Formats: sequence, C-alpha cells, structure tokens
Amino acid sequence: MYVKEDGLVFCVEPSGVTLVKVDKKIDNNLIIPSSVNGRAVDTIDKSVFAGITNLVNIELPSSIKAIHESAFEKCSNLRSVKFYWTAKHNTCTLHKGAFADCKSLTEITLGKNVRALGNSVFRGCTNISKVTFNDKITEIPDRLFMNVRKLKSVEIPENVVKIGSDAFRSCVKLEEVILHDNI
Repeated sequence: MYVKEDGLVFCVEPSGVTLVKVDKKIDNNLIIPSSVNGRAVDTIDKSVFAGITNLVNIELPSSIKAIHESAFEKCSNLRSVKFYWTAKHNTCTLHKGAFADCKSLTEITLGKNVRALGNSVFRGCTNISKVTFNDKITEIPDRLFMNVRKLKSVEIPENVVKIGSDAFRSCVKLEEVILHDNI
C-alpha cells in the first residue's frame, strides 16, 4: 500500500516502511517522519532525492536502517543531514553514493548506528572539511571521500582494518591522516 504525506510517498508493508518518492517542490527543511500508519519508516529507497536542488536541511529518524544507492546524490544545496540515532535503535547502512556530489555539505558526523558504508558515499562532496567517524566502522570503502577537496584532517577509528582504493583520492587539502595499529 502506498501512502502520501506532505509530498513524500511511502510504501507501507508488514516488514516496514520505505520512502519511495518525493515531490520535486518539497520544503527546503525536511523532517522525515519516524512512522507512517503505525509502522516505522526504516528505508530510504535509491535515488529518491537525487538531483533535488531546493533541499537544504534534512532530519532522519532513529528508525532508519538503510539509505540506499544515490538516495541524495546531487542535492547540490544540501548543507545539513541530522541523524537521530542512539545506541538503543537500529543499525544503519549508507549504500553506494548515498550522498555523492552534495556540494554544499560541510561536515559529516557518522553516529554510532552507522555500521556500514558503501563505495563513494561522499564522493564529490567538495566542501566537506570535517568528518567524525564512530568506533563501530571497520572499513573505509573505495572512493568514500574521492574529490572531497576541502577535507584537511581525518582520524581513522581503531576498529578500521581496511582502507579501500582511492578512498581519499583528489582530497587536495588533506594534510593529516591519523592511523592506528590495526590498519
């Protein structure tokens, strides 16, 4: 069953709720609801927000388990993504290119519930200057920060055992990478 709320279209199933479509004229400050029809919103489908240029700020509920491929790709004015996840809630995976080419993003904090990152999640987000990882991340995937031109310093968490190819390629201002013994 499909439900439309405030310009957002959700697919409601017994297993959960997936955000599958948005109106091109959504508010520039958007809060994704935590539930629809009494079921938790747990997934943002692939390419749902791709190319929507009026989106500036988005808040994601703690119920989100997956942000699929290219979900926010090329949201060129997206400045802020707030993840409301706590230790009590779901783990979340950010799939391939989920935030690729969001050129207005400046800072990323990966909360404790983000456990897995796909390739190229932040590729081309040229204005990110600060990244904070959580201690649950075990791999920095291929091209994660490729072409993130303003990134200056990164501390790789102790649990990371692998850094993928081209993870920091063309990060022209990267001056410091703090590594631990596990890599």
